[in-house]
Amino acid sequence: MPDHPEAAAGLDQAELDRQYNNREHVANSAELMDAYKRRGDAYAKTAAKVTNIAFGPSPAEVLDIYPATSGKAPVLIYLHGGYWYSRHKDDFRFIAGGFQPQGAMTVVVNYALIP
Repeated sequence: MPDHPEAAAGLDQAELDRQYNNREHVANSAELMDAYKRRGDAYAKTAAKVTNIAFGPSPAEVLDIYPATSGKAPVLIYLHGGYWYSRHKDDFRFIAGGFQPQGAMTVVVNYALIP
């Protein structure tokens, strides 16, 4: 029986796990994530930033700030996906490359994963 039968619509745990596995639904997901990582690494080499600012007790609880390029600016706070099981903020710093050049402060957050 599923952990949350009211939300499972009669699906067993294996089927729920399959449906929530986005990598299984995108044939080239590994290549896409690698491309995002490379794009973020390239952007981070030249971008103004402050990295690995601790916000919690775990060494994994850190964030990077890509400061605004203008005075008053919106702030985008990005929490990566991964269902608490996978990924790292550095996989998603490409996000800052889309917002910081437009003037927004961008904060990319990392968090402790479930072992």
